[in-house]
Amino acid sequence: MDLLIPNWGELGGWGGVLVAMLLFIGGGRLLTRGRAAPELALVAGWGFACIALTLWGILTPWSMTWPAVAIAVIGLSGFLPAYAPGAAAWRGVFRIVVVSLPLLAVMASARPSLPDTFLNLLPNAAYLSDHARFPADGGAPSYSLLPGAPYNMQLAAFLAGLLTPSFPANAMIAFNIMLLLATALLLARSIEGDADRAPSWGGAAGGLLLATLIKPASSPATTSRPIASPR
Repeated sequence: MDLLIPNWGELGGWGGVLVAMLLFIGGGRLLTRGRAAPELALVAGWGFACIALTLWGILTPWSMTWPAVAIAVIGLSGFLPAYAPGAAAWRGVFRIVVVSLPLLAVMASARPSLPDTFLNLLPNAAYLSDHARFPADGGAPSYSLLPGAPYNMQLAAFLAGLLTPSFPANAMIAFNIMLLLATALLLARSIEGDADRAPSWGGAAGGLLLATLIKPASSPATTSRPIASPR
């Protein structure tokens, strides 16, 4: 049962990702002048954050905490009345979350597993958390097999980790699930053919089913659950 019950550190990781996700939505709403639905604003805001942090990280020797603060300010600005999502948009988000509660309950205690996670995904994310910069010659040693691999997921984990007392090892798992739910909401709107209204409960369930079948955002390396060893 211990593997099924999340501890406080794991819950903190989910909380940090939730705040980061809301900041991405706010940033996406601001960048699109309030036109993007929350699920599309999430991707737009995440993309903007990745581009900004990557450029800062490769062009300057300074901590990436500073642009992260600027990204947070931009994200908060996206919830000003002129840009904030309307009631119908939040109603759609609420319905997707409700129909996905069984999935969230199962994944709440998910922990990193499989070789790729420990060879490069987690070491790269931990390096960002420890040093707030990318690995480089003359810097702190990196223990990743692929220190130059793409950092988009790790940058989301970096932002989430700024809000937690310690590095959230499950942050990339949680963000993968958030991307899955965003895809489910997009598919639910497509099923019913009305992007301006919240999908029905049936449409939300159908969107989640389709998103789960195609698995657009998740991979075994970042979402697998640990298996208890037989005794």
